[in-house]
Amino acid sequence: MLTELHCGATLRALAPARTRPDENHLRPGALSQPRYCSVTDSNSAQVSEIPTVDMSGFVSGDPDGKQMAARQLRNAMEKVGFFFLVGHGVDWSIIDEAYSQAERFFDQPLEDKMAVKVGTGGPDSTPLLAKQRGYIHYRAKVDPVTAEKSERAKNFVEAFNMAREDYGINQWPSNLPGFKDALLKYYQTMYELATDMVRLYALALDLPETYFDPFFDRAGGSMRISHYFPAQSEAELADSWGIHPHTDRSFLTLLPANKVSGLQVRPEGADWIEAPYVPGSFVVNGGDILKRWTNDRFLSTPHRVVRSMSERYAMPLFFSPDNDITIEVVPTCYSPDHPLRYAPISHQDFLSEFLQSDYTRDDERLKG
Repeated sequence: MLTELHCGATLRALAPARTRPDENHLRPGALSQPRYCSVTDSNSAQVSEIPTVDMSGFVSGDPDGKQMAARQLRNAMEKVGFFFLVGHGVDWSIIDEAYSQAERFFDQPLEDKMAVKVGTGGPDSTPLLAKQRGYIHYRAKVDPVTAEKSERAKNFVEAFNMAREDYGINQWPSNLPGFKDALLKYYQTMYELATDMVRLYALALDLPETYFDPFFDRAGGSMRISHYFPAQSEAELADSWGIHPHTDRSFLTLLPANKVSGLQVRPEGADWIEAPYVPGSFVVNGGDILKRWTNDRFLSTPHRVVRSMSERYAMPLFFSPDNDITIEVVPTCYSPDHPLRYAPISHQDFLSEFLQSDYTRDDERLKG
């Protein structure tokens, strides 16, 4: 685990230069690792709970409060890769209304939901990311080679995807007044919170507070509204997932606290930890982009959603930098004792490989 690393540069030398992709940069083999991962059981229990980060000092602008929040975040991301965020100042009524509208959408007949299915929101020239907006219907998928269900097909979840309106075409149901307005307000609230958090991450990495600003001028924020189907029997609980073990590709992921249990995380060298309900908090985790950017100093931790006998809804925001930047390990995360593990890579290349390997499988479930 890397802690308090410096490479000898002074802070005034750390201001980033916004760079575009360099075709001469090597693409590391690590990028080909799958988003979905196989995780075996462990007998170790070095980490037993998810830590809490209090952001109130950062929100108020108090210098000491900012540093305290940064230390808490650094400790959480180096040891667990997940934390509960409190003291954020978000009006929770915005969250409640968004969840209410999500339930309305998923309560519709399948025919109405399929009217806004992914892949129908624009012409063939629409970028792949924009084509992944709308409804994703659960459908069991059989592996053509083994004739058995894949692990992914055991995910009992349907979803509705949306993102920035100026980055592509969101699809909105025409028969649900109030749905679009509530979801856009929720999205904007989450987006603004994530933008503030990027500065807190910079402080946690011993960087100037505005270090990451040039990389997030037009940050990507993809939101997935998920409905996890309740299990009908104990046998289903044992043989299926809400979402099976995976890591996120984002810089960070924001998820409002959920009264219905199910989210579990697995820190390095530890057993699965249940994420308890902490009223008024957000569950925050780092993704593969952050892990790479910090030379593995901040973790991208496997997590999963186990099924229950109750319905469960989740509305995470996956927050990532601008598409046209280059991801290069930050100066405070490597040194002679801790050499670079990753070559620079364009975010566009990083994102494209993820979309091709992950989202196209969602499209396949809609065919036939």
